[in-house]
Order: sequence, then C-alpha cells, then structure tokens
Amino acid sequence: MRLEDFWALIQDSSATASGQRERTEWLTRRLAGLSGRAIIEFELNLAAQRKRADTWLMWGAAWIIMQGWCSDDGFFYFQPWLVGLGHQTFERVAGDPDSLADIPQIRPRLAGRPSSDWSDEEWPEWELLNYAARKCLRTCHRRRRRTRQRPGSTRSPPRLRRRPRGRPLELRRSRSKTRQTPTSHRAPGLNRKIANSKTDTMILSWAKSQDRQQQDRHDDPHLTALRELPYARKP
Repeated sequence: MRLEDFWALIQDSSATASGQRERTEWLTRRLAGLSGRAIIEFELNLAAQRKRADTWLMWGAAWIIMQGWCSDDGFFYFQPWLVGLGHQTFERVAGDPDSLADIPQIRPRLAGRPSSDWSDEEWPEWELLNYAARKCLRTCHRRRRRTRQRPGSTRSPPRLRRRPRGRPLELRRSRSKTRQTPTSHRAPGLNRKIANSKTDTMILSWAKSQDRQQQDRHDDPHLTALRELPYARKP
C-alpha cells in the first residue's frame, strides 16, 4: 500500500462515515478485504505519519487545546486524530502546530467551550484507529493458518520515540490540577503515577514544588495563536 493509498482510505472514511467509531468500523471493513501485506503497510504508514507529529511542540499544542488535560496517553491518542484530519490538513499542522487554531475542528467547534462540555466524538483523540489494522491482521492470520499461506511482508512498524522530538516546552499549569503537562523537568508517565496514586504524597509534593519554580521561567514563544483561543489554558 502506497502512502497515497493510505491517505485515500483516511479521506474516504471521512466522506463515507461520521464519527470516529463509524469511521473506524468503515476502515476495518475495507482493510479486512485486503491482503496481509497491505494491512501491515497501512499500519506502517500510520506509524510513520504519527512519528512526524511526535514532538514536544505538538504536545504543547494538544495541551493547550485540551485545556490542560493532555497526558502522555492523551497525546498518543491525539496523534491519530491529527491523521484523521486528512492529508492536506495534516501536512499543514505537522509543520506548524500553531495552525491548529484555525482548523474548523478546533475553531469554532471546541474553542469557546470548556472541555467538560465536549462529547466523546468531539474530543480531539482517535484511539480506535490504533487498533483497526491490528484487528484485521489477526483475521488475516487466522485466514492464513487455514490456507497455509505466508504473509507478503516481513517489515515491522517503526518504533515511536518514548519521548517526543524537539526541545521540551515549559508550559505552566494550575496548581489545582494533577494531570500531566509537557514540561522539561518531568518525564512522560510520571504525572500518570501522580494522578493515580493516592498515597505517594512525597512525589506529589515534589511535583508541586517544581511547578512553583516554573512560575518564574520564560515560556516558549511558540503557539501564540492557540494561546489566544477562548477557554485555552493559559500557561
């Protein structure tokens, strides 16, 4: 499957189905009719495009859009949502995350409304896209076992970085929140432990002290358009 074919499937899913769940079901049905090699190459293309958006600057954009509620898992699901915007929009925002402020899925659909009012379909995440090709590949493997055929591709998907590329941002957050923000002093996954743990008060106290130290540090000069969105979390 060429990259052009991958983007054609993403575009057709948007034109044919509405909502992330319906789009995922549509893609799953289309992929189920393809060969095992084509399914693997769909996953390879998805991983390659996600890797382009796996940067600290894009995480900062997601954090602002989600009003401070973007953990490392949330950013992982935000990346396929970017792919779901389509080829042209993805190319634009991958090179300039601040341009997300001008796309219709953000302004006026989400901007001006608190995130607590967003529906599940409106939330800028597409977790189910991560599993579409894998589900079809399992079906293909069962079919292969019945026909004793070997899949046509032996390539494995490129590994995504455990940390985004680029310089870590220094976005501030409200002291009342314990959800993760992409700051340079903590590694991805630490705030998940803080948010989920009710007993580790020492770690929570350390994180709060680090936030207080961040108040006097210079903010990243990028993402100025996103910072001006109504209800956008102000660093």
